[in-house]
Amino acid sequence: MNSQLSTIRPGKKIRTFSRALAVFFMSLAFFLSLVPTAFAHPKDMTTSSLIVSQEGIRVQTVLPDALVETIRQATPENAATKRADLVAQGYQFATESGPCSVADQPRAWHLADIDARRYVVDYRCPNGLPSTLTLTYTLAGVSKSTNHENFFQAQIAGQTLDTVLTARENIYSIPLEHLLSQSSVTVPADFAGQAIPTPGPVDFLFLGIKHILVGTDHIVFIAGLFLLTMGWGAMFSVITAFTVGHSLTLALSGLGFYTMTPWIAESIIALSIVYLGAENLYTLYRNGNEAGERVRSAARRRWAVAGLFGLIHGFGFSYVLKDLGLPEGSLWSSLAGFNLGVEIGQLLILSIFVPVLAWMLRYFNPAAIAGLCSTSILAVGCWWLAERTLMG
Repeated sequence: MNSQLSTIRPGKKIRTFSRALAVFFMSLAFFLSLVPTAFAHPKDMTTSSLIVSQEGIRVQTVLPDALVETIRQATPENAATKRADLVAQGYQFATESGPCSVADQPRAWHLADIDARRYVVDYRCPNGLPSTLTLTYTLAGVSKSTNHENFFQAQIAGQTLDTVLTARENIYSIPLEHLLSQSSVTVPADFAGQAIPTPGPVDFLFLGIKHILVGTDHIVFIAGLFLLTMGWGAMFSVITAFTVGHSLTLALSGLGFYTMTPWIAESIIALSIVYLGAENLYTLYRNGNEAGERVRSAARRRWAVAGLFGLIHGFGFSYVLKDLGLPEGSLWSSLAGFNLGVEIGQLLILSIFVPVLAWMLRYFNPAAIAGLCSTSILAVGCWWLAERTLMG
């Protein structure tokens, strides 16, 4: 595959013009479809967990202060409502005997390092524990954020249930009676001494996979890296350099040692895409007689580009962890799980991209394919850069 690109000649005609034209428009349409989701990192990603006792239900959640303020602004009648009370209203529990009510005063702890708060809210249900507990999550709808996701976990009688709550999928039923009948673990009389369950390393692993698969700017960056670097040795060096780069800054930022202002990191990520698109085009089309040598030279140094920009992409990956917060009891393992998930997601992307690109290089002119894809990458990178620097 690499040899195909190393012997390209820009002046060579496309085998079938109609085929190339179709590829161009499909490629352009695909990259333009990414434009509305210019920021790869889903906003307002949160976690919450639930435990039960004979006293009732306890919910713990970590929410960014900015999200809670957005909810306040969206509901003027709650402008003077305390943050904890506002959050308590966002979890509405119902049973066959009626709705559950907030018991005692909701509590909140400020997490200064991530500009968020940890909230703990207790609820009492009529007639004790119900057969089925139905949760309606309203914070996503009130915030009017299409990106809001709450990773919800319930730990009941030694069993764990997981789901993701969004504005559209905001109702979740928990079959308490069935769960208790299937377990030899009894429900404690009260919450004294009970730890609040929090997502563990496996949960963060799946979060890392999802994060990069929905991260369109990371996907475009990876595509740009490998357009001219299809040899196995070069691919391995690029993947390794990118992994080392983003793992370093992900750890530094995720653990609170150092972070970069989000809009600056997001802008540099967009700039990295612009750079790759421009370098690819320069490599392919300047002095056609030397194109093959320039492709080989670019492939040899691509690992350095991947490693350098990987440092910035690592900051981008870390922002979702700052929204969620890493559990104190499994700090390093959760960080490692998230990072491993990112790597798995990256390999999944390559497992699709590389065969598709190889097929296109086989049936179409390699220079035309690389040129059309690089032009699309450059265009979408310029749009993202303008959006992140000039539009807010």
